[in-house]
Amino acid sequence: MEEMSPMVKFFSTVKPDNKIVDLYTTIRTWLQREGHTTESAKRISGGPAEIWDARHRMVVEIEKLKKDLYNYGIFDQSEFNNYIERRLKQVDKKFPLIDELDD
Repeated sequence: MEEMSPMVKFFSTVKPDNKIVDLYTTIRTWLQREGHTTESAKRISGGPAEIWDARHRMVVEIEKLKKDLYNYGIFDQSEFNNYIERRLKQVDKKFPLIDELDD
């Protein structure tokens, strides 16, 4: 079995990405409720303020987490991107958009 990198070990112990996942879940569930598709979700202009706020806070949280990991000396951009992407895809599976539903 492959040993976990320091960054992944940090993620599994401290769970610093939970706030990012929670914010993404807020956005994703709104998209699902509003009946968006994967394509239409890329062009949201009329979303409510709470969704724009969640999106902004998510970006801030991601940047803060990157900075913290960098300061701890364990930041790896590619590994970070892959980890966050996997976590957000779990949310996507839990809250699929209308074009992602199984027939």
